[in-house]
Amino acid sequence: MLCALTACGPLVQPTTPGVPAGVACEKLYVVGQSVDAQLEKARPGDCVLLPRGDFEGNFTVPTDVSLLAGEGAAVTLRPKDVARAILTIRGGSRTTLRGFKLVLSGGPGLVIEPGPVNMVGVTVSGASQALTIRCAEPACADAPNVIEASTFSGNAGGIVVAGARLKVVGGAVTGTTGTRLSDGLGIVARQGALLELEGTQITGSQLAGVVVDGAGTRARLTNVAAKDNLGRGVWLQGLTQADSVVASGLTVTGNVLVGLGAVAARGVSVVDSVVGETKPVRVSVGVGQTEDVGDGVALLNGCGAVALERLTLSNSARAQLLVDAVDGGVQTQALAASGGRFRAVIQRSAGVAVDAGLVDAPPGVLPVVDSRLSIGD
Repeated sequence: MLCALTACGPLVQPTTPGVPAGVACEKLYVVGQSVDAQLEKARPGDCVLLPRGDFEGNFTVPTDVSLLAGEGAAVTLRPKDVARAILTIRGGSRTTLRGFKLVLSGGPGLVIEPGPVNMVGVTVSGASQALTIRCAEPACADAPNVIEASTFSGNAGGIVVAGARLKVVGGAVTGTTGTRLSDGLGIVARQGALLELEGTQITGSQLAGVVVDGAGTRARLTNVAAKDNLGRGVWLQGLTQADSVVASGLTVTGNVLVGLGAVAARGVSVVDSVVGETKPVRVSVGVGQTEDVGDGVALLNGCGAVALERLTLSNSARAQLLVDAVDGGVQTQALAASGGRFRAVIQRSAGVAVDAGLVDAPPGVLPVVDSRLSIGD
């Protein structure tokens, strides 16, 4: 049976007031005074519909139950207890979240465990962590969480997916900043997760726009824009798979320190992408010594099995491509590099094949920042 956007089951009649077009439900519960009361009644395949208005609480959406804003209704959820998530979602193949805003002044937004969930047109702002998806079950890789046309803005932490599969289509993660060590990360994949981004924009993140972290974690990035982040644009660390990251159509511009960077990451392929205009940061490189570091693509300390093809690299402050201390091979094809202090710089590395005529020779070894980002628990 083909399920359109949401739950399998008989299609709710079009005459039902407020039900979004195309949504299928076994039974519909319309919220009156209490969201909790309707969620408690709901059974797998049912939908709980929120009419226009503000709702306060910390809600748990049961397995295979959908939570929907009414068609055309402006719906806002706010936490009653800021220490707890506004929404805790068990998920399931028939679970959909659709069309509402979560507005916080700190505290977690949504927690999905184990999933999966389909989420359409949801907005989250002001959270300590906008969305966390966790799954440790063997079937996690076969059951993707899907987020479409959703916005995460002004949160301390953006999206974290751990062990699960997440596909984000469109939408944006913007202005992710905070005061904790692990704040300021737009989208993080870790603990063997599979992250798929298609046409998503990540801007204004304090530490990094996208982070792919750890053994077994993978990412598929298509037409992603990581622009004007206050730290690194796309950062890869500790990856071990043969096809850890496959990326095409990236636009990574206007970031700080590193546009697209990797440390101890293997199995990375990037094609048909633009990286440039990385802004410098002055870092300490010894007693009384500093260096302005602002590199377009940086492959550092143990990277290997990296392929770069048809990339346009330009106007990053220092090097357009920096390869330092790699040990497993880097290959480029049809690379264009211009602007900044250097085009391609290869140092302390073996097995590197870069397009002829692009390699520059600085007067000495360029200092690098290859520290891994702390991403919390």
